[in-house]
Amino acid sequence: MSSPSNAPASGSEGKQPLRITSGAEDSETERRMSLKAHDPENGTLFEVLSTRKPKDAAAGFSSGVKNITKGVLGGIASLVVLPVQGAREDGLKGFAVGVGLGAASAVAMTAAGVGTGLMQIGRGIANTPAAIKSKHEEKVWDEEKREWYKYSLVEDAEATLSGANEDSMKTQGVVKDTAFYELLGVPSTASREDIKKAYRIKALRLHPDKNPNDPKASENFQKLGAAYQVLIDDQLREAYDKGGEAAIGKQEFMDSAQLFELVFGSQHFENFIGELKLLSMTKNMNEMTDDNISPEQQQEIFEKNQYLMARAQKQREVRCAVHLAKYLENYVSDESPKKENFQKLLDADAKELTSTNFGGVLIGVLGYVYQEQATDYLGFKTSVTAGLGLDRVRRSTHILSNQVKVMSSVVKSYSVATKAQKEMEAAEKQRKATGESVEDSDATNAAAAAIGMKQIEENLGTIVETMWNITVLDVEATLRKVCFKVLKDSSVTRDERVARAQGMLMMGEVFQAYSVPFTAGLDEMTQKMKLSAASPPTDAAKAPTKTSTVDGSAAPIYQVDVLGSEAVTLGFNILPHIASKIVSLAPSSTFLIGTDTNIAPLHLDSLCQALREALKSSGMSARILTHVIAPGESVKTREVKIQIEDFMLLNKCTRDSCIIALGGGVIGDLFGFVAATFMRGIPVIQIPTTLLAMVDSSIGGKTAVDTPHGKNLIGAFHQPRHIFMDLAYLRTLPHREYLNGMAEVIKTAAIWDETDFSLLENHAEDVLALSANGPNAKP
Repeated sequence: MSSPSNAPASGSEGKQPLRITSGAEDSETERRMSLKAHDPENGTLFEVLSTRKPKDAAAGFSSGVKNITKGVLGGIASLVVLPVQGAREDGLKGFAVGVGLGAASAVAMTAAGVGTGLMQIGRGIANTPAAIKSKHEEKVWDEEKREWYKYSLVEDAEATLSGANEDSMKTQGVVKDTAFYELLGVPSTASREDIKKAYRIKALRLHPDKNPNDPKASENFQKLGAAYQVLIDDQLREAYDKGGEAAIGKQEFMDSAQLFELVFGSQHFENFIGELKLLSMTKNMNEMTDDNISPEQQQEIFEKNQYLMARAQKQREVRCAVHLAKYLENYVSDESPKKENFQKLLDADAKELTSTNFGGVLIGVLGYVYQEQATDYLGFKTSVTAGLGLDRVRRSTHILSNQVKVMSSVVKSYSVATKAQKEMEAAEKQRKATGESVEDSDATNAAAAAIGMKQIEENLGTIVETMWNITVLDVEATLRKVCFKVLKDSSVTRDERVARAQGMLMMGEVFQAYSVPFTAGLDEMTQKMKLSAASPPTDAAKAPTKTSTVDGSAAPIYQVDVLGSEAVTLGFNILPHIASKIVSLAPSSTFLIGTDTNIAPLHLDSLCQALREALKSSGMSARILTHVIAPGESVKTREVKIQIEDFMLLNKCTRDSCIIALGGGVIGDLFGFVAATFMRGIPVIQIPTTLLAMVDSSIGGKTAVDTPHGKNLIGAFHQPRHIFMDLAYLRTLPHREYLNGMAEVIKTAAIWDETDFSLLENHAEDVLALSANGPNAKP
């Protein structure tokens, strides 16, 4: 057995295989009955004893107790197992031999366990003074090399993150396909940061809003996004470099930033916690579920994915640590009284991060860990319990509680999935038993699938809760390592590390102050998933559909394609349909309907009522606020915009709000501009009530206010989530306003399409008669 001074450095080398025999190796019976710690053919019978260098007395005591326990239990096991095994193989003689071997093994294994155990305890005690000194110097224990060292975040980042592109640099010029790199305008050796910067620049230039006259603008923008999603993901990029586009398949993976935007309401979360493991695991599972690969290949893929995930996790921790260190520099360098500037930064970021309820839940997790780690580092500077290390006991209890929650919710989710599966299997058995035709079986399978989906939809809360509990474990474990790196970084002075901890403590307190209960986030996310599942596929909307009008008759509803997206719904008396679509397209905590004093008496109450009914039927809950302003171009000013924004802030509107602009061009421009800038941008729904707004101002995302220097000089392009045109609104339109709108229609037809212009020219009287308030109006 190795002496302490010569103990191997790490891993399996530090564990000595123990093999005990009777000494008569030429005896076949005794060879069969020899007790091995590691038998490659028959598996492990007794685990090896550890002789790895312990960090301190606590680690030595833990290792020693484990060795003693293993030795004693192994000895007891040998007293029972070897005689039984001998009797089975050689009867009474084998039993006698087994008793002898068992006794010898029991003595030897117990002695070995106790001996190595006491040795480990002694080594731990001997190493304690060095451990105390190293901890005082804020050194870090290397679990692999079994030694203390000075940790440097700068060196770690250089080694870990620059190495992320090492393979690409080695294969410069020999990657299989460079098309994605060319789309982004970067070389095949580009770093992750270079790719992000290039994408931001290209995305701004290629966005359809910037290219309204390019029919391929939407397609080009989508190709750019696909290239970015591949190259920003280390695993997908590696596969693409080796095998080109064919190697990554046709699956579309959601980028981490998109996930944070969808679920938590802000991409900013990615800077703090990186890519969630759930997302990484989902990507790897797509490769594992290929039916055309053998079990051996599956095992190989599994092992490769485990390695890649471990590497990605390491890079994730370092990236987040680098970001957190830079973020805390705002605290370190803040010379304002009571760090007021840093406090304002925290408040601003917390407001953005909590734009949805689920974001409010996640920020609470960040705040908890930041406060926990900062308190632990500062010790007596924060509290006596922290200085004595008693808070660590509470942390262990907290972690154990989270693990129990995960296990409990996983069991519930498994029960839901099992029940759904049984429903579908029962339908399949029924089909086979009754000998249904292919057509009938298709219907039965569809019904069974619907039953299964219903079971899942009814238990979405349980599924979301499970995903959340797993995410909490992942985020907390990652953040603890991130904070460790930031607070043990020897590339800065101790005073700076203390300042970092103080800033981290403030972050924790502020973030927790902005957090919301988990139940609020659970309800919100469950509603979003229900609405997403209920939304019809895009293809289904291409043909006109039927709905009920206010008088009970059936009317067609048309979807109009704008820039590659069916962004316009057109029909007559379709208010119930409009309300239902708003709820599904823009699920929100608050709907703000903006209109003017001309429109409000005619259409505001009916829209509010329709929205309430749509919310009720969908099982959602949301506030409906209204803001009515004076009519006319004179109100399209910065001052009125501020009044609207103040109204929203006073009513605690968040980024999870949606503005509905009900009115003509002035309303659409003004409330659309508010939506473009409020909380850095929230959804807007355009419901134009004038012909001019329907054919011009509501389309294209143009929003603005006027100034004394000219019209529409301050504004933004902010595409509406959807545009609803109910031609019934034109019945209340003054004839003069109708003519203004027709002038725009005629102008567009004259420029764009000769056939449309001729149609208008040849049916001028009929067109004029469509005005409900005109002199030639039809009854």
